[in-house]
Amino acid sequence: MFYPKLLKIKKELNFAEDLIDEFDKWLAFLPDSENNVITVGKVSTKFNIDYTIAEGLLDKLCNEGILEERFIILCPKCERPIRSATKQSLLDVANDVKYCYKCNTEIKITMEDIIFSYKLVEKPNITETELKKYTSKVLGIDDSLSKAERLNKLLKEGKKDLNDFFTFPLKHKYQK
Repeated sequence: MFYPKLLKIKKELNFAEDLIDEFDKWLAFLPDSENNVITVGKVSTKFNIDYTIAEGLLDKLCNEGILEERFIILCPKCERPIRSATKQSLLDVANDVKYCYKCNTEIKITMEDIIFSYKLVEKPNITETELKKYTSKVLGIDDSLSKAERLNKLLKEGKKDLNDFFTFPLKHKYQK
């Protein structure tokens, strides 16, 4: 497991062992741009589980210190996310937001424009080397070869030279 704290949750929820395993992998490979906008709806959809189960799982992860509660402020006009805030900064951030730069509109934030979300605060318990090995295994990549050796192997397997990777033949070349 990338997040050993999930083992405790896995034991508590003995009916959902596969879900916890998949969730563990998802969190470990979640891009940095996505790790501060984890929502119940996103988890519910991603893992095809009931909204209430997703909400309970995320709350448990907060209690374990893996996630932190956050709030996303949406534009009341275009409904796109404008800002993110912690519990402590929510009122200040909501009062500061007066304009949506996405739809170029002056706005006033109300309670309906604030949604609950989570931020991943704990890093996976795996080294960069182990993560690369795991990724190579899952994707079926031979990680015993260096990048230069893999490139040479590709060239020998079908491409005549490096330019073949970056150029595309014209239609008349296909007819030959």
